Amino acid sequence: MCRRSWSLWIVLSAGLVNVMVLLYLTSRSCDVSAVCNDFKTRYRDSADVHARVVNKSITFILREFEDFENDVSDTALSLSKTSANAVIIVIADNLPYPPLELPQLENVHLVSLRGLVEKPMSSSRPDTYIRSEYVAIIPDGVRVAGRSSLKRALDLLESQTMANPLVTMAAFPLNNSTADCIQLDIDTKRWTANFDVVHNGDVCDAVGGHPTVLLLKTNTYLDLSYPYLRPFQPAIFIQNSLRGHKVTVNRQKALFYQSVELFKNDMHKKWKHEQKERKRMHEAFSIMGIKLVHYATGQDDWYGCGKETPRCFGTVVNDMPEFIYQNRWTPPCCLQALRITVHHVFKILKEQDVRFWLEGGSLLGAARNGDIIPWDYDVDIGIYSDDIVKSTQLVSCQSEAHEDDEGFVWERASEGEFFRVQYSQSNHLHVDIFPFRSVNGTMTKNTWFKTHRQDREFPEAFLKPFGSIHFVGIEAPVPNNVRKFLEFKFGEGVIDNPKYPNAQSV
Repeated sequence: MCRRSWSLWIVLSAGLVNVMVLLYLTSRSCDVSAVCNDFKTRYRDSADVHARVVNKSITFILREFEDFENDVSDTALSLSKTSANAVIIVIADNLPYPPLELPQLENVHLVSLRGLVEKPMSSSRPDTYIRSEYVAIIPDGVRVAGRSSLKRALDLLESQTMANPLVTMAAFPLNNSTADCIQLDIDTKRWTANFDVVHNGDVCDAVGGHPTVLLLKTNTYLDLSYPYLRPFQPAIFIQNSLRGHKVTVNRQKALFYQSVELFKNDMHKKWKHEQKERKRMHEAFSIMGIKLVHYATGQDDWYGCGKETPRCFGTVVNDMPEFIYQNRWTPPCCLQALRITVHHVFKILKEQDVRFWLEGGSLLGAARNGDIIPWDYDVDIGIYSDDIVKSTQLVSCQSEAHEDDEGFVWERASEGEFFRVQYSQSNHLHVDIFPFRSVNGTMTKNTWFKTHRQDREFPEAFLKPFGSIHFVGIEAPVPNNVRKFLEFKFGEGVIDNPKYPNAQSV
């Protein structure tokens, strides 16, 4: 070998040794350079991926249980024996009392969502412990039927997901029990949910009847807005459905079974559990913005405001209620309260021979579909000011508010010279009554609102004679040419081109 080639070999060898030394040093200390940080990060990530692959991993979540009677400890112990790699997370709103005697195992975690002031925020976040590809929602007292059951459950979900991309979750009825396939229609704009049962389906929006085990991918589960909301399974179904996802129902051999029947021997505890379930359902629907639920049986459940509660929205600013900014319309309970108030006011004014008619947006709603505009928050009517003396309620409320025999509150409005009839002392949904007087054939009044573009004088000829229109289930007096009257007030085409109060398109 020539001297020049030998020198080149020495240089290359020295360079190789230097690289090996550098790699050794970077593996010993993380402070050497940024190269080390990148190396360790890549190594850690690859190790995590390997761990997830080795542990086909399911995280079991126990959320739906009562402090005063439960099987959580034995359920968690049973699950830990089923799969050595699985993580079991017990989630509670607060630290359970009496305390749970959970297995003292590294893979069993109790998480209180409220957290403790002396602990970090991560201690109150269940997702801190979820590092698996799948999560299984396990009802209290449930056991896995056999060691092969988890694999069969995973295989079913994976095969159904491949066959139908909309399927993101599998439901497993317990003990071969029946499960109703439910079609959900969630209308967030109208705050409404419709539940229709399809008994024999295998791909559904939700599953009803007996409790089930739910299996879904972790990223699907953590994509939910409220992944820990109770009642646990109904809340998951609703949020899953809002995302356009489906659940498949296993109607083959039972892979899970109910081992313990809770509240069987204590009627008081059973009653207490049912009361708490109803309260949690009310709170869950409130959080998710659902105020009316229609069931296939024809039953309706209302979760919004009522006579004894405040209305569902606060003070209205610039004629734009806050729900419009949330891309929603008037809550159905509010519309219902308005309809009831209209029936009451119309009945009294007719009995007292007071001349009145639908005004403004209320007349506009009647012309469009015989009802209140879906995003309106009150009802407006006009009356002849000369007829105020005919009404006991209107006369008496000029000095102070008056609550009538049916709990409606009549008062003089603080904003000007007109009257207001509220649904109740607590709930201020209302009908506004505007007194008009005739001056040389023109109807005028004393109080005008700049935010009401329809607020203007008009010819009395529109009221001679009155017309009639169907409104909120009754016949209401109106101007004799509704279209012409509304176009005089709002502008041409107003009936056929709905707009929000700020003139934005609906």
